[in-house]
Amino acid sequence: MLNRHVQLFLLAGAAVVCLLAWRGCRDNGWRMTNTESATGAVACFGDSLVAGVGADTPELTYPAQLGKLLGKPVRANGFPGNTTADGLAWLQENPDAFTGKGLVIVTLGGNDLMQRRAWTDTARDLRAIFAELQRRGAFVVYTGVAVPLFANHTAEQRIVCQESGVYFIPNLLGGIIADRALKADEVHPNGQGYAIVADRIAKALRQVRR
Repeated sequence: MLNRHVQLFLLAGAAVVCLLAWRGCRDNGWRMTNTESATGAVACFGDSLVAGVGADTPELTYPAQLGKLLGKPVRANGFPGNTTADGLAWLQENPDAFTGKGLVIVTLGGNDLMQRRAWTDTARDLRAIFAELQRRGAFVVYTGVAVPLFANHTAEQRIVCQESGVYFIPNLLGGIIADRALKADEVHPNGQGYAIVADRIAKALRQVRR
């Protein structure tokens, strides 16, 4: 049998691991900006995933399904084909968008990959988008999309979120992109796939909105 000192050491180690796991789930383990806004109104901002391309009806888009899970309206500003540069330009052209205390979920970057934009350009645009939304009072959540050909992309997204004080939800389409039953085409989920996306985001938001 292990002596008492070893047992206490192992128990303490296990407690630290559990605490770190809980912290990582709740706040990614880093300081975030505008946390007081996390319980406010919810909006989604981004590309075709936010617009709901692939869903048969507006009710099956992920913002609509997320609203049902959260029990409150979720506003959606999604523009198919938009890159992070397009998203930043739209924000600059709409200075009154997303003002006031609230939570904004940003889903941008997939089109950057498809267009083979340099990561340095995407990262610069994401930082600018995050900073502008935070300046307007928003608590920002970023949903990353993992691509097999860019194995280090998730780690790079995490670094940008950490440096920007943004909550990070990695691999938004994990388990969906490779399952034809959950997709409307090669890129976009169908209503069933969007239900998984909405549930994934809702679970994360319940942690940060406590």
